[in-house]
Amino acid sequence: MPEKDSQTVEISPGPYRLRSVLLDDLHVKTEAFTFPDPKKINVSFTVTEVDEVPFLRLTSIKVEFSDVDDDLVASVESTFKVQFGPTEDGSIEEDLERELNIIATRISYPYHRQLVSDVVTRMGMRPTFLPAVPDDLWRANQEAAEEVLF
Repeated sequence: MPEKDSQTVEISPGPYRLRSVLLDDLHVKTEAFTFPDPKKINVSFTVTEVDEVPFLRLTSIKVEFSDVDDDLVASVESTFKVQFGPTEDGSIEEDLERELNIIATRISYPYHRQLVSDVVTRMGMRPTFLPAVPDDLWRANQEAAEEVLF
């Protein structure tokens, strides 16, 4: 039996499979050419279901950097498309929709995290590393609302 790679995301066997993770959008907004050290960072994360494509999830992150006066210095937004394959009969159950949202979050968050870190560093700002969030927090937030905010 081959050894598991430490970067491998284990997905419980279910009536779906991961097909692709693609960067859909990247938006960087700045208010100046030079950046003061940001004093406040606001991070929001959302998962959106696409009605026309039931196995497609759009995961988005928005990171806003503010100065001492709470004025926006810069923001970075990214969206990834997480595409799953259908069940044998092509149907999707309500419980499966929630599970796909959670799995899409677990799969895409490291991509968002790396992209934000790279973009912020290339902008010349102090390196910013988003936290690695435990799975139980994703689950609790997903059950509480349709979007995950932390």
